[in-house]
Amino acid sequence: ARAKDVDRYRARFRKAQGEEPPPIVANVFCVCDEDEARGDEMADKYMHDYWISALDHYEMDGTHFGDKKVYDYYAKGAAIMRNRGRESVSELFTKNQVHGTPKQILEQFHRIREIAGPMNLNVSFSYGGMPFDYAEQSMRLFAKEVLPELHSWSCEPEAKKASA
Repeated sequence: ARAKDVDRYRARFRKAQGEEPPPIVANVFCVCDEDEARGDEMADKYMHDYWISALDHYEMDGTHFGDKKVYDYYAKGAAIMRNRGRESVSELFTKNQVHGTPKQILEQFHRIREIAGPMNLNVSFSYGGMPFDYAEQSMRLFAKEVLPELHSWSCEPEAKKASA
């Protein structure tokens, strides 16, 4: 489903702009740890805590959107979240982020790239009350072990590379 959404976006961009769309921006939360179990544990706790705080702050699962057409998209999303339950939605959020060992994170980015194609990344390491020293440790390991590989990837759309 996500690949179809990306393809639909790119087709609409081409039609509206008359050129290839720029790479998408993938916004991800990350926990990078040499220890897989600890990385998963930290991701489960702090990604969950972040998600619940955002859900509360923005009232994303509220009924206040009403039946106004302009808020229809938000009302439908809120209903889905209420039906699934906060814990289930939090688990889904965490599942769709990147966490684990550097090798696992690279595998996850490869899967994202298969769906989204060339992309720019916005990676968050500190969220949900995570201790700053752990966030820094995670970020430094990511910079040392993951980032060099990501830098080797092209973020140019295929059509632009072919015409160059």
